[in-house]
Amino acid sequence: MDNTVYFAAVDASTTTTAISILSMVDDNKFILHDKTSLIAPRLRKKDDSKFLNKKNMYDMFKFYFDSLNIRISFAVFENYSYGSPGHLADLGELTGLFKFYLNSASIPFDTIPPTSVKMIVGKHGHASKPALAEAIIPYVVNIKDFVFNNYDETDSVAIGIAYAIKMMGHIDESTENIQPPKKVRRRKQP
Repeated sequence: MDNTVYFAAVDASTTTTAISILSMVDDNKFILHDKTSLIAPRLRKKDDSKFLNKKNMYDMFKFYFDSLNIRISFAVFENYSYGSPGHLADLGELTGLFKFYLNSASIPFDTIPPTSVKMIVGKHGHASKPALAEAIIPYVVNIKDFVFNNYDETDSVAIGIAYAIKMMGHIDESTENIQPPKKVRRRKQP
């Protein structure tokens, strides 16, 4: 029986969504099992609502997860970057579709702020995409087995690494706060 905890890290975008499948081995080291980019196809007809683009991206997301031969324990998304330019509402709708799929597939999910990813992996809150791509190298034991097609893919790996390290830190903190039970002195019976 495989006791490995496989998890998905998602860098969602209405143009290119990147997904990485990772597992943690030890000492903040990870194995990258798969990664992909879902790229929105050009639409032949005008879509002012931009819904067809999100529906196409959802269909690719669903196909990818339905085709996996790995049991995903959970997924993590990079949370929205409210200070970044772009179409936040469109990204929110798309991510909602992705979360709907994961919920339907009984895969729990969480988010991590972009600044946390940059702080944990890139070592400062303003790490650039190229700096983050370099920063993931020492964390991924099989990094040389992969060719990355864009920074979205390396960002998805960084999201997964940062989330796992952050959660392991919470686990370590909680075990440090556990006090051994006090011995209870029993009174002698008269």
